[in-house]
Amino acid sequence: MRVRVNEHEIACLAMHLGAHLEAQAARRDRLSCTLVCPEHYELATTLRERLTAEFGQYLVVDRLVTRLEDVPEAVAAAGTGPDLVISTLDLEGLPDGAPVIRPLPGRRDFDRIRDEITRVTRRRAQQSDHRSLLDFLEPTLFFRDVTAEDETAMIRILGGHLIDAGVMDAAQVESVLERERLSSTAFSDGIAVPHAMTMAANRSAIALVVNSEPMAWGDKHVNVIALIAFSPNDRKTFWAAFEEFTEVLGERSAIQRLVRQATDYPAFVREIRALPGPLRARGRETRRRTEHPVRQTRRIPYGERAVRPLSPPGPAPRRRPAACRAA
Repeated sequence: MRVRVNEHEIACLAMHLGAHLEAQAARRDRLSCTLVCPEHYELATTLRERLTAEFGQYLVVDRLVTRLEDVPEAVAAAGTGPDLVISTLDLEGLPDGAPVIRPLPGRRDFDRIRDEITRVTRRRAQQSDHRSLLDFLEPTLFFRDVTAEDETAMIRILGGHLIDAGVMDAAQVESVLERERLSSTAFSDGIAVPHAMTMAANRSAIALVVNSEPMAWGDKHVNVIALIAFSPNDRKTFWAAFEEFTEVLGERSAIQRLVRQATDYPAFVREIRALPGPLRARGRETRRRTEHPVRQTRRIPYGERAVRPLSPPGPAPRRRPAACRAA
């Protein structure tokens, strides 16, 4: 059956389809979360709704654990299932960094959750970007201790290797030199990332050299030079890898580690995979633990209590009026 659809109906269908696809993509980007909380006077349900209202843009509370006997299985699944676990009880075996919050959370509890969301999101992005970065590295384009008179000479050496590999042509090498003349591509003392003015390479690749002795590059001195060749087909993936590459290797300690350990291509790959991410992120994590310490309570072992439902000790709290709950 042939159905004629006018342009206004097509526009309407496209709008709805686009909204649906955008919603699906947004849900995939959000973190999955398991909430461990006793279902006492609808406490767990209320907390779940509160977390969704506060963090719904960033996470989906897709599992609610209300019985202690279900906690081990939920926590064990944390590596392959939920991205993070939030708990109202300081239980033995919770994943590292899992926020332990009050059943009626306040600002400090939300700060803990927000910091953990940031940490998990950063870790997931770094893992994805490291995989993307390694896709653009090749053993034949990795070099140790290449001497060159200056930036121009080094770019021509690395550009020549990229030409031989069929990645770019001579015009692209000249574009890299033109970009370098505009301003230095040394991002910090330690690394330079020369690249062309346009994304016109035959394929995306990185020609990379690690030198034991630093060379002058603009007003800085660098040990790592990575000549980046961009292909328009890899625009989105490559920019993510490029951003992570410069952020991680922008730390002097990471450069020093590569200089010491990355003696060949396999060793370089191992070191890249082992990099934990920017050291300033680790510094923020250290400050977070100091500023918002998890309350020091005895962790509850599973053991003999594993068959008991999660319920707070003592008499049940009085149910608050609706106005108070809304506040």
